[in-house]
Amino acid sequence: MILVIKNIKIEGPGMIESFFASRGYIIKTVELGEGEKLPENLLGINAVFIMGGPMNVYETEKYGFLSEEGYFITEAVRAGLPVMGICLGAQLMAKAFGAKVSKAAEKEIGWHKISLSAAGETDPLFNGLGRELEVFQWHGDKFEVPEGGVLLGSSPVCGQAFRLGKKAYALQFHIEVTSEIINCWLKDTAETTKEKAAAIEKDTGRLFEGYKDRADKIFLNFLDIMNS
Repeated sequence: MILVIKNIKIEGPGMIESFFASRGYIIKTVELGEGEKLPENLLGINAVFIMGGPMNVYETEKYGFLSEEGYFITEAVRAGLPVMGICLGAQLMAKAFGAKVSKAAEKEIGWHKISLSAAGETDPLFNGLGRELEVFQWHGDKFEVPEGGVLLGSSPVCGQAFRLGKKAYALQFHIEVTSEIINCWLKDTAETTKEKAAAIEKDTGRLFEGYKDRADKIFLNFLDIMNS
């Protein structure tokens, strides 16, 4: 069973769900923002995906579920479960293991290039993808890498990926998005993104098919990691 932890309805698993469901996995989604509860234990869970959200990791008083989520992440990683945190999910992983999360110098919204580190180029998650990737971003905060973690990639603004142990990965970028999800986010944030929307839509039309292929490769690599 694949456990998907959602912090808000609008940020779902996208391509993650279609990839793993097509390979016979049951997808269980927990809507923390809607009051649903995390499992009491890790039994039967093959992997955990922690999705994004507009909240910040330090808004625990406003979003009480963030503290419980952080504890669950810690338990899953320490148990050796395959874990992937995306955007807010990545920041929650960093915070859960004692690293600082803070405002980035600038927001990254839309398509941006990232570069893998030397460790990232040889990491099994990014096997076969090359050193530079153009990825979809939507964030204003950044993470530091927890003690014992390995930085796998960065943009000019901030770190973009790290690994904890052998099977837990944090990705600042949105590897899960479909073109429909991108359009939905643009409509939902029209007042604040109207100056960028046209360029993002154009870039999405130009880049998305190649991005889907790279996402599938990352998911295949993650599946190999799950089964190793």
